[in-house]
Amino acid sequence: MVSCGMQTAQLNPAWMVSKNFKVSEVACKHCGKNGMQPEFVRLLQRFRDYLGAPVVITSGYRCELHPVEVAKKGRVGRHRMGLAVDIHSPGMSLKELYEKIEKFGSFLGVGVSVEGGFIHCDKRESKARWKYKDSKDVYWDGDWQSL
Repeated sequence: MVSCGMQTAQLNPAWMVSKNFKVSEVACKHCGKNGMQPEFVRLLQRFRDYLGAPVVITSGYRCELHPVEVAKKGRVGRHRMGLAVDIHSPGMSLKELYEKIEKFGSFLGVGVSVEGGFIHCDKRESKARWKYKDSKDVYWDGDWQSL
């Protein structure tokens, strides 16, 4: 396992940044750069160990030129800071995964995309919950029936 500093997925996509995650899984899908913060990778690995099931990262670090980040028009998102992932777990419903994330309790930012089939998890200073509706973040009280 190597340090999860600024190595790129193009150099060696099989490099492990933790016990269960390769650099290619956390790196920017746009350019291959890994700007994921080491402490966030450790948090993600602790969650994977807690879950006891595979975690698929659909989006990890995003460089400043990643189309999603460019569309934010100067606002720096948590993915760009290397402090967020979008995930799902094969064989587990989003509701089950959300319940596990809540019980784990260490991701303060959590957003649910039923249409996209993923849950956004991030590190931040205070708790925030939202759902994605019409490509926007909308406050969500955690009531699964409202999705």
